Amino acid sequence: LSLKYYPCGHLSHWCIDAALLLVQQHGITAGDVEEIICEMPESFIRTLRHHRPKTALEAKISVQYPVTAALLDHEVSERIFTDEKVMRPEAQDLIGRVRIKPIPGNPKFDETGEEPNTVTTRLKNGKSYSKTVNFAKGDIRNPLTEAELSGKFRECAGSVLDASRTQQALDLLWKLDSLPELSKLATVLMG
Repeated sequence: LSLKYYPCGHLSHWCIDAALLLVQQHGITAGDVEEIICEMPESFIRTLRHHRPKTALEAKISVQYPVTAALLDHEVSERIFTDEKVMRPEAQDLIGRVRIKPIPGNPKFDETGEEPNTVTTRLKNGKSYSKTVNFAKGDIRNPLTEAELSGKFRECAGSVLDASRTQQALDLLWKLDSLPELSKLATVLMG
């Protein structure tokens, strides 16, 4: 069982994780970047077919924009997938500096879920940093923390429930296995 953490094409998640880790570990900002190289299987590249996205929907079927957002916004959440955010001059500029390098895919990917993807940031100062991710965040081998799960629930539920009901639902969901019945949860969710 795996959970889809980011609100975009699942095959971009390995590179998103790698880009966010590079930002966290090395303090990289978009202004530092000369070029970003994403090494990923050809099958991923074909699926993530919008290489110069201009809309939020195209950006969700892209690797270039989510990786760009990781560097610009230090997050990849629903709020960065708007037409306005995608068309920001700084986003469009950085999207143009994302290069995709096809690599052979893992022939056992469908069985194992393992598919090493590498992101390399070449900086304007000559330094270069790389990060390889074998399992996307949300995979059983790279699980979400409780805080990440709660945050994801709040992000998704927040579009249909107010903050109080979202928290009530989350509190009930965390103890779902011990609830005697689901009627209270259903009441919270249905209002």
